Amino acid sequence: MKSQELEQLIFNPFHTSNILHHFLSGVDSNNTNGIKTELIGIVLPIIYNDVLVNNFLSTLNVKSNFKSLILTSEFKIFSTQINEEIKNYKSLTNNSLIVLANADHLIVNDFIKLKNRIDYRHETDPGLKIIYKASYNLGRIISKENYLSIFLKLKITEL
Repeated sequence: MKSQELEQLIFNPFHTSNILHHFLSGVDSNNTNGIKTELIGIVLPIIYNDVLVNNFLSTLNVKSNFKSLILTSEFKIFSTQINEEIKNYKSLTNNSLIVLANADHLIVNDFIKLKNRIDYRHETDPGLKIIYKASYNLGRIISKENYLSIFLKLKITEL
């Protein structure tokens, strides 16, 4: 398989909309009001960072919080480039949201609210299960934090 074909599969909006769906399911498990729309832009850059997913996000538990994520050395390294990563993933994130909204899973205004949750534990592919669990866990920990606090702690300037 050529690298361009592999990239088209990995960055397919249908696949990435599933990642966002799992993220929003994690958000909904803590906060049924949803998440501030602008925060959705940080999901794909974080989830597509293999080090963060494999070493931290896929192993979180329900008591984990945002502080436990941002204090890891892996995240400190990643956060130096987060604004650039948000810019790089903006188009893909928007396309993924469109796919998810067209499937009638979202209510979008100032906050993005999920109509129905999905459970990563039902995924049979072990590779996808890790990604979906990491996405769900990211949603859980971000939903515990005030959105302005997240922007400040991550020094996000790019939306």
